[in-house]
Amino acid sequence: MHESTKAEEFRSVSVSLAAVVLYTGSYSVTDRLHHALNPEVVARSIYDVARTLAVAKEDIKEEERKSDSKTHIVTKISTDEGHYEIWGRLAYPDEMKKFLDEASNDLLIARKVAAVATFFVAEQYTRPKAFQGGVKK
Repeated sequence: MHESTKAEEFRSVSVSLAAVVLYTGSYSVTDRLHHALNPEVVARSIYDVARTLAVAKEDIKEEERKSDSKTHIVTKISTDEGHYEIWGRLAYPDEMKKFLDEASNDLLIARKVAAVATFFVAEQYTRPKAFQGGVKK
C-alpha cells in the first residue's frame, strides 16, 4: 500500500501524536519517529504517547461537532499556553498496535505519520491566539 494511503489510514495516530506535542510543548515523540532508524525507536515513541495520553485525560478530550448534517470528532487540548482543536479523533489501542506493527516493518510509515502530526501542530500554532483561546502575552 502506498505510504500516503498509510498516512491516511493512521490519521488517528497522527492526531494522537499532535495532541501529545501540543500538550507537552515538546516535539520529542515526532522527532524520534521522523528520524527512526530501528523499530525500538518506534515502540518507545508509541509507549510515550500512550503514557502521556493516559496521564492527560482531563486536558485532552474528544468532542462531537455537527456541521452540514455530518458529525465530526474534534480532539481538544487544553494547556497553560492555550486551547487547541484538531479535527479527528485519538487512536484506539488496536490502531496504535497496528501502526506499531506496520511502522516497525517499514520505518517510512512512521516518518509519514509523524510528518502529518507535525502539520497538525503547525496548523495550531499558525492560528491567531484569540482563536486558540490562549492568553496574549
